Amino acid sequence: MLEDILWRMGQQSRVLQELRREIMPVWDDNAAREVDSRYLNSHAADDERLLEQLHLQDESLDQSASQMTAAQEEGRRAEEQAVEVMEQLRFANQDLQGAYGHYDVYARYHADARGKFPQVQSLIREANASCG
Repeated sequence: MLEDILWRMGQQSRVLQELRREIMPVWDDNAAREVDSRYLNSHAADDERLLEQLHLQDESLDQSASQMTAAQEEGRRAEEQAVEVMEQLRFANQDLQGAYGHYDVYARYHADARGKFPQVQSLIREANASCG
């Protein structure tokens, strides 16, 4: 849309400058030169700078739109990855709960086994004493 406006503005500026060139031989007196130097020359320069800046703005807007699209795509991918990370975290928490349960069983069996060492040692001593 901005490109269409810029094209129309450029066309209007070119038409005005062509008209100035065409009437210059006819409109050649002190008053015409005064109007030309005071208003029309500055208009041509301002018009040229305006069109140049508007083209730069249009390019910047296009770049911004591209970058916005890329940022939205990256955001979408980040959300997908966050969902995957949350799912893996849930699985890890489930595995961790299972591991804690297994550790509790291990700790209980270990304590039971250590508690039976004196009895085992006593039985070994009795067996050694009866054999020997």
